[in-house]
Amino acid sequence: MPNDGCTDLVKNVTGAVVLFAFSAADNCSSGVRCTRAAEAGATGCLIYNVGAILGSSTIPSASISMADGLKIVQIVGDNPLSIFTFTKSLGLASLATGGTPSSFSSLGLTGDLLFKPQISGIGGYVYSTVSSFTAQQQQSSAAYATLSGTSMATPYVAGTLALFLSHIGNPPPETVNDTCQTNCRPSFKKVLNLFQSNAIPVNIYNTNLLASAAQQGAGLVNAFQAMQATTLISPSELALNDTVRQATSYTIEIFNIGNETATYNISHSGAALATGLQAGNDVVLTQPLYSADYATVNIDPSTIELQPGESGNITLQFEAPSNANPALLPIFSGFICVTNNISEQMARVPYAGVVGDYKNASIIVRRSSTGIVAGIRNSNNTYISNTEQENLTLSSVMRINLVTTWSSRIVFVEVVTGDSENSSRLAENYGYVYGENLFTRAFYVNLIRNAAAAAQGYRQSYDINWLGRVSVVFTNETSSWLVTTRLPPGQYRIRFSALKHFGDIDNADDFDIYDTPIFNLIEPLTTTSTVVTTPSSTTILSSTTTSSSTTALLSTTSSPLTTSSPFTTTSS
Repeated sequence: MPNDGCTDLVKNVTGAVVLFAFSAADNCSSGVRCTRAAEAGATGCLIYNVGAILGSSTIPSASISMADGLKIVQIVGDNPLSIFTFTKSLGLASLATGGTPSSFSSLGLTGDLLFKPQISGIGGYVYSTVSSFTAQQQQSSAAYATLSGTSMATPYVAGTLALFLSHIGNPPPETVNDTCQTNCRPSFKKVLNLFQSNAIPVNIYNTNLLASAAQQGAGLVNAFQAMQATTLISPSELALNDTVRQATSYTIEIFNIGNETATYNISHSGAALATGLQAGNDVVLTQPLYSADYATVNIDPSTIELQPGESGNITLQFEAPSNANPALLPIFSGFICVTNNISEQMARVPYAGVVGDYKNASIIVRRSSTGIVAGIRNSNNTYISNTEQENLTLSSVMRINLVTTWSSRIVFVEVVTGDSENSSRLAENYGYVYGENLFTRAFYVNLIRNAAAAAQGYRQSYDINWLGRVSVVFTNETSSWLVTTRLPPGQYRIRFSALKHFGDIDNADDFDIYDTPIFNLIEPLTTTSTVVTTPSSTTILSSTTTSSSTTALLSTTSSPLTTSSPFTTTSS
């Protein structure tokens, strides 16, 4: 059943262990399912057909294979009174997904289309040592546990590097320089070239498709081949940018670091095309759709002979997959394979790029299959629309949703006048939205993108609680400061601005801008406002006069302002 456990449970699970099915197309994470189970009174949570899970923080949670999950379903169907016993003992078991990318592994590339990740390490279901404190918390007699994630993959890769350094005699760090002649520690660049060139690419689970380089980088780190390598390639990764900005050609240099003359054959292996968007939906999918659509690569020359210590250049020209839809900005990738005729050992260079114009991609989410988009909600928690101008009351918290398709270096939310068209950038600007839950203005640096489902560090949206206050930046020759005040009643829009990929922060055309429909800010009661000036500060006070409660909104500067905020009034 799709999205099993993503909504409120319909059965009574009090005192039971709940079994959920998982699908890559589901709209919620394991954490959401297991949390719902815990809230419904369950004592445990099992999810089948998935790898490592987030689970619940309050009840035991675990994942099992599809086969085991279906077996439990069959047994319970035959005998509803069946009893299953789970213990804390650990044992070895085969893992069908072994040697393939973990479903929870984050995908690259970077926001500027640089090559990430660079290499893969074993990080799923790793039997590892843990601290004695962790063992005690898990009520385990042994300081071991099966864990997953970068906490496992990172030390695995670091360990292979230590093994390599030991293999070459562990030269001291100070020997990393151009003058060292013997027993030298190689530079980081050389080690990266060596390890990436000799990594082993892997397939997507249960397919014959090579996993995207945006997911596995150069492939699984291979300590043995790195230590026995006779070939090194530089650069050992190629970031092709998008197809609008892709270079005409790229050059790699092959080094014969062996002891024999070798002939190298250069070929190409394409990896799965990864499409993360769908037509009519601005939100990136939880998992991309993979297809067997590959780039075409012209290799010149395709064969080269090198003496020991000699190097040679290869020119590469890339043509993006013909079936890729540039409007969806899919990632194409693959590997340039270099095989020597001595040992038949194959070294590789991974590459990755985007089909389409990545710079002009929309950052702000306007359309979403989940219904969560950038906008402002009314008191009924529905988005205001262009159907009619809605009244939003200044005394009630208004919820603004900031939702982004892609990460962005700069994102901010402002209030502008309500008499402008959506496309107009000449609307009067009243300042940044002041988030009551942010305790500051809605201004973000290096904002992580949102996702269809909250998982793996991603949120569905960034929520801002707003009470009609805005913050304006004032500056003088020596300093700058924020002044936060309350807007008077009137017609306004919320404006979302996000710096586009490769954009210039000083160029307004490099921002993706979205304005909400017009709304009316209204006062629920008659109010009076007074401006009180003291030698050391200027404080704006607003208080209701016909209510039993009093709300004071303050904005203070370190010295008297010579210019008052354009929306500060003495009466209303």
